Amino acid sequence: MYNRIKKRNGEQFAKQIKDYHNGIFDIPKINEICYYAGRNAEPLLPYLISLLNKDDECQNNPDYFGDLIEKAGYNWVIADTMEKQDSIKKYFKSNEELCTFGTKRFESHYMVNVWKKNAENIDREETPTRDGEYGTSVMSIQMAKNGGFISIKNRYNHAAPSCDNTLNSNPDNIIAGLSDALKRHFNVDFSSQKVEIVGNYHIVNNVIINYNYEIGGCFIGPDSYVSDGEIVKVDPNKELIIDYFLLDVPKKTLSVIPKNHEDGFVEAFNEEVKDKTIRISKKPNDIQRDGEFLIIKEK
Repeated sequence: MYNRIKKRNGEQFAKQIKDYHNGIFDIPKINEICYYAGRNAEPLLPYLISLLNKDDECQNNPDYFGDLIEKAGYNWVIADTMEKQDSIKKYFKSNEELCTFGTKRFESHYMVNVWKKNAENIDREETPTRDGEYGTSVMSIQMAKNGGFISIKNRYNHAAPSCDNTLNSNPDNIIAGLSDALKRHFNVDFSSQKVEIVGNYHIVNNVIINYNYEIGGCFIGPDSYVSDGEIVKVDPNKELIIDYFLLDVPKKTLSVIPKNHEDGFVEAFNEEVKDKTIRISKKPNDIQRDGEFLIIKEK
């Protein structure tokens, strides 16, 4: 297993795991769990150890999820229409509104919006904190209808770091038993992250995704992205991710990965390369030749 992870994630990644706890290599499907995790295992080690010690016993909690949310001090609504989805918008500052508002996210995700019963009277902190009282006073719990994906978004939105992973995206951190109750009610499954991974990581179908950009609920990494709760791996033989764009090299066309997101750079790029040959190089000091468009790709 060491060699399999080394081949995909690099020698440093595999060695960091080995030096921390060799037993991590015995976790079932550990190579799949780490496949999209990048090349630095250091931020992942506490989480991976939690998988080694994971207690898979079902909670068998019969409580209705709504009763648990109310017990935690929140009002709530199942956001299955645009009106319900956007009903919490009034609690957000204009420059901190969720990218969910105004979209049809409710069509692809089961969503439960929650807000503290005294949300209007909760003051902001001097420094926004994702899991603080203000940030968690209004939240949107979003679960992909096809399963495997959950994200809890908070009132500060992107004014606080890792805002799409509020409370580790674990409903049990709102109140014990809520994860199981939500899974049971909506008939979906997802990984409840009990230990936080610090940095740009998200969990989809128990797989760790290392991403560079999060736009409109889409998580974009160097060679894959997550859209509507599903991992999409680009074809390395003809496709290349550049920031949050996808380049089809043979067709010489660039497109924006996040749905319903427009960017003027796309038209300018496509016009620039239409009469040129696109060449991709891993040499940092490579020089562009006449009649070509050179892209330097990091190793």
